[in-house]
Amino acid sequence: MKILENPATITWDYDDEGDVLYLSIGEPEPSIGVDIGGGVIVDYDEAQNEVAGLSIIGLRTRLLQELTDSNEAARACLQRVNQIQSSMAAKMRPAWYISLRLS
Repeated sequence: MKILENPATITWDYDDEGDVLYLSIGEPEPSIGVDIGGGVIVDYDEAQNEVAGLSIIGLRTRLLQELTDSNEAARACLQRVNQIQSSMAAKMRPAWYISLRLS
């Protein structure tokens, strides 16, 4: 089976209502859809014994979720850094305070 052997062109179409991205290697041709899981369908051309394209279901939903997860992780990390800084600041005294106490 051939998989992406220097395709001349890759065409695509996005179905906004269905939230599906269709990628075709060359011009779209009749093919058999093979669900490989995770919302990805591989389009297989039996006559040519090669992958003819991909369909990605829920692309917008996935992207928005990934961005949300990434932002939440970044916010949690920043929050933890701020907590550590606050904790350290509470334990540390300014140098001028220490020098006054030693005088």
